[in-house]
Amino acid sequence: MVARIYIVCEVRSAWR
Repeated sequence: MVARIYIVCEVRSAWR
């Protein structure tokens, strides 16, 4: 599953 990197990227971008 390669959704972990995607989720991290999205969460990090939304945590601005």
